[in-house]
Amino acid sequence: NRRQLISWFSYLKLFLTALWKLPSAGKTIVYRGVKLDLSKDYPEGKTFVWWGFSSTSDSIRVLEAEQFLGKTGTRTLFNIECSNGKFIKNHSYFNYENEVLLMPATEFQVTGRLDSGNGLHIITLKQVESKFPLLEPPCSAADKAQECATNIKELIEIKKRKLSRSWDFRAKELNDEDMAFICGELKSNTNCQSVDLSCNQITDLGTEYLAEMLAVNKTLKRIWFSKNKLTDRSVDLLCNVLKYQNITLKWLAISNHSEITDKSVAIIVDMMKVTTNRYPRGLYCYDNQMSEKGKQKIADVAKKQKIMFFHD
Repeated sequence: NRRQLISWFSYLKLFLTALWKLPSAGKTIVYRGVKLDLSKDYPEGKTFVWWGFSSTSDSIRVLEAEQFLGKTGTRTLFNIECSNGKFIKNHSYFNYENEVLLMPATEFQVTGRLDSGNGLHIITLKQVESKFPLLEPPCSAADKAQECATNIKELIEIKKRKLSRSWDFRAKELNDEDMAFICGELKSNTNCQSVDLSCNQITDLGTEYLAEMLAVNKTLKRIWFSKNKLTDRSVDLLCNVLKYQNITLKWLAISNHSEITDKSVAIIVDMMKVTTNRYPRGLYCYDNQMSEKGKQKIADVAKKQKIMFFHD
């Protein structure tokens, strides 16, 4: 009965607004354990909505504890590919659990089921976009880039007053919303020459903001973008802007990304061939899923084009 909730609306608005401002987990895999056999409720191909908040962890080892899933008895393990989770480790009593809270009204599709024996049933889920918005964000799109990134705004204002040439956002728990604001500032900034975005929670969406900024920024020379949540899509976005629009970036680091694969090899090679006698001068690409053959192909072209290519 919706009428019984009216007195709680203000509280829910306050709670959801605060929750939306927490760092986003981006596209990632999380796990949830239940000490029941739920396999019959989740046939492969089924789509459904979890209306409540769902507590998960990005570490499967956490579920080995008896209080969660344990190692014996009837159990169901959900392997969940999601994109709207919120890191609440710093706000949880059990911070060692690496807890990720899934937002309410999230729609999923069952992509697989497995009876692994010993009472353990594994169900794989993938978050899908609903045909209609089931839960609107408590802040507007403009708020996401402003109110939801207040701490980033304050930091940038300090650096701008000092005319800083280097912005350091390493390990600041940045998400895509923060990137929207940062890149908006960099579009018109003519002082900053180096920005460190490493060790954050930035996804391909954040890379879109970065690519849009690079299309107009003519000052940045170095971007450290390692250890985020980038995929081959991010590589494609960055290489395209370097091929056709940006001629000033010298150094780019995109290391430590397990979802950058051989699909990026041809993209990087094509970018290097087009940028003859132009930038970038160096590309850092350690610790990814490219094959040795793929890396060597890039290295050969880089040598010919006089571009330094750093890889493992």
